[in-house]
This record gives sequence, structure tokens and C-alpha cells, in this order.
Amino acid sequence: MNTESIDLILNADRFVLYVRTALGCVILGLLVAGHLMGLL
Repeated sequence: MNTESIDLILNADRFVLYVRTALGCVILGLLVAGHLMGLL
């Protein structure tokens, strides 16, 4: 395994983590917004 493929794997890992975090934030935001709308 050369270093280029290792870098690609690490970047892919970081990308997946970033996407998962972004999706989590979006879902959390929607839940909070829905809760606030329910209160109003």
C-alpha cells in the first residue's frame, strides 16, 4: 500500500465524519425548530 492510497482513505474517513456531523446538526435543528413551532 503506498502513501497516496492511505491519504485517500484518511480523507474519506474525515469526509464521512464531516457529513455525519452535518446531518446530525441538520436533524437536531429541525427537531428544535419543530419543538419551538409546537410551543408557539
